[in-house]
Amino acid sequence: MKTSIKILALIFMMITSCDLNTRLSTTELAEQVQVSMVETWEEQEVEGIEVESLILVHKSDNEYSGVLKTIEDGEEISYTVSVIYDGEYFSWQILD
Repeated sequence: MKTSIKILALIFMMITSCDLNTRLSTTELAEQVQVSMVETWEEQEVEGIEVESLILVHKSDNEYSGVLKTIEDGEEISYTVSVIYDGEYFSWQILD
């Protein structure tokens, strides 16, 4: 009986730990969002935007907010960014 409980507990811990490891860290998410932004702008043939940095902060649950810094026409511009991430997919929006 004790062995069965230990085995079930071990299986539960393995499943839980594997599930937690599939989420991107905030830094990894910021990198993926930045790649998505550049790809989107390339598809839309937007030119003259160079991404300098994107920093995200985890607000709550699946919500992140951040600051996107770009170089446009030789000038540094900052934007506020909103990101929703469910652990598998994300969406982003530039608010400013």
